[in-house]
Amino acid sequence: FMLLAGAAASHAELYFPHVTTIQGWQTEICIINPGATQIVGNLISYNKNGTQVNSQQVNVQANRRVQYNVATLANAATTDYIVYKNTGGWPVGYTKFTPSSGDRVAIPSPDNPSSGNIYVTHIAWNPWWTGIALVNTTTQTKNLTLRFNNGATRPINLGPRQKQVFQVAELFGWVAQPAIVSAVIENASGVVGLELFGSGNQLGG
Repeated sequence: FMLLAGAAASHAELYFPHVTTIQGWQTEICIINPGATQIVGNLISYNKNGTQVNSQQVNVQANRRVQYNVATLANAATTDYIVYKNTGGWPVGYTKFTPSSGDRVAIPSPDNPSSGNIYVTHIAWNPWWTGIALVNTTTQTKNLTLRFNNGATRPINLGPRQKQVFQVAELFGWVAQPAIVSAVIENASGVVGLELFGSGNQLGG
């Protein structure tokens, strides 16, 4: 019921917080129009500093989907995240990551930035790695606090429209912290993100 009710309204942005085309990785983004009328919008690419590097009009017919291999978009090498800005309707989407070998994973695209805290509900350690990507969708600097379940904290500072991507182990000098299993990103209003897990050929998110 909630999905059907949501489709009757509209929102102005669909976020793909992390894309990559380096070291054999492929990123596919998809926009789906579940509505009865065409959605008109622009697919806008940004680098990690929040500078726009590409824009192209993308219209999605009723009950249709469009998908792109990010490597085929203009300025793909400098693209770090993508936003679909539409003028009506309620598109939904996903980002699909495929490494050079092994599993692939698709993650739903957020259509609303956080209004407060962001909850990191699982953190994995050896033999897994846990990666987080965060995008500041606002024009103001965001000073976030990453507070772990054991009380440890790490600051995260995001400039206007800036993106950061990191592995959790990186924040602890690459020393495993198995007692840490979750976290809260505080003061994250206006931020979107995603989380990836990897181990050998296995991938999750």
